[in-house]
Amino acid sequence: MTMKHLFPGQSAPDIRACNAPVIARLQEALRAAMNDVAPTGGDYAILDFPNHGNIGDSAIYLGELALCRQHFGRSPALVTEANDDDLARIARLNPDATLLLHGGGNFGDLYPRHQQFRDAVLRRFVDRRIVMMPQSIHFENVANVAPSAAAIAAHPDFTMMVRDRSSLQFAEQHFACRVLLVPDMAFMLGAIAPPIRADLRVLGLMRKDKEAAISDNGDLARLPQPAQIVDWPDEWKYPRKPDVLPDFLRRWLPPQVQGWKPASPAAFEWLANKRLQTGLTILARGQTVLTDRLHAHILCVLLGIGHVVLDNSYGKIKKFSDEWTQDSAFMRARSLAEAVDMLNAD
Repeated sequence: MTMKHLFPGQSAPDIRACNAPVIARLQEALRAAMNDVAPTGGDYAILDFPNHGNIGDSAIYLGELALCRQHFGRSPALVTEANDDDLARIARLNPDATLLLHGGGNFGDLYPRHQQFRDAVLRRFVDRRIVMMPQSIHFENVANVAPSAAAIAAHPDFTMMVRDRSSLQFAEQHFACRVLLVPDMAFMLGAIAPPIRADLRVLGLMRKDKEAAISDNGDLARLPQPAQIVDWPDEWKYPRKPDVLPDFLRRWLPPQVQGWKPASPAAFEWLANKRLQTGLTILARGQTVLTDRLHAHILCVLLGIGHVVLDNSYGKIKKFSDEWTQDSAFMRARSLAEAVDMLNAD
């Protein structure tokens, strides 16, 4: 199935021109949503920082940060990971501070640590305004919905943003809270200039995790050459934390040496930027990109790279692109064989 605007034969400027109004429209929707859920000014915290190698989550975080700086007029008072021992730090914030739960695609039972942390925040801080940034919702077992539904029902000021219509319908059916349909926060990064010149005909960025939908990769041998297949990289190259120091001392260190366990908002931002730049450099190697990762699709839209998308295990990319990016320069394939045929026809 092809989209309205196709990238074959389009120059890079044509692709960027095609994508520019899409980016502008989605940024305006994000600003409007934030204006609707939280007052301007005041303190805020971003909770559940994505301290892992999925570069798409770093793009989401930096988009959240960009929007929040515009909306609140300042940097966050606190950034935390999904750790229960951070609840005491959250409790010390100004009582009027808005608590923002990081968005993405981990709402449900595929990633239980993050879901349990969100539930704990909702249960403990019933006197605070809490906003969940745009998420995709997926439960393998509907019985696992109950703890989150109970935590949400008990909170008087919780707004849930979701980024696809399927998640909207699920949330409206199962959760007693305000629900808004909102694009992905990574679009607040805006258009991005590719950091390097392409050196591959095709760069394939393919999942190797629990969301991977392709088990037989035999058709990859038919890709136009030169081509390379990768996934987001492992994290060995990033600096490790200085284990001998407690967090209250680590947060005073320069961001670049706080390592894998940041303790200050500046260090979280530095680490997210480091990861994002790695991802942008990977994608920019391809004249075209083949991917089954949602944020490879989104970052290609921002970079102005034509690309072919396959879906993940539960249809996340199709749901999202049908709602938000169908007018951008990409093609969607129903199978790997069809995707490779599209790339060979380009």
